[in-house]
Amino acid sequence: MSLLGSVAVQLSCSSSGGYQSLIEGLTPASFPSPRLADKAVKEYATYRSGLLFWALVDLIYNMFKVPTSNTEGGWSFSLAEFIRHNDMPIHEAADKALKTFQEEFMPVETFSEFLDVAGLLSEINDPDSFLKDLLNSIP
Repeated sequence: MSLLGSVAVQLSCSSSGGYQSLIEGLTPASFPSPRLADKAVKEYATYRSGLLFWALVDLIYNMFKVPTSNTEGGWSFSLAEFIRHNDMPIHEAADKALKTFQEEFMPVETFSEFLDVAGLLSEINDPDSFLKDLLNSIP
């Protein structure tokens, strides 16, 4: 039975048997363990969309680096205050992030070049062996 079918059966039984059977049907043990079938290193185009997504998220995250706060509201309050009082610097940072993404990340054609643009070559000395080791570490 598929996972969806299992959940449907659990839902139909939940009215008579309570929510316990539904919860048991959604535990991690009921999900199949994903396996990476092909661990061979592929060409950059295979990984491009995921890497570009990571780069975009990283650029946006770095726009909102706010000092940690010990105020009552915590980090979210500090972030809201930062955004409220820094709209022009954020607008300029967003323009810069978009320009960086379009002009530096989009033209990248290799994994090594991506690491270089992302500033990760100092941490990952051998991109090819890193990618191979990463894929081999996935069950």
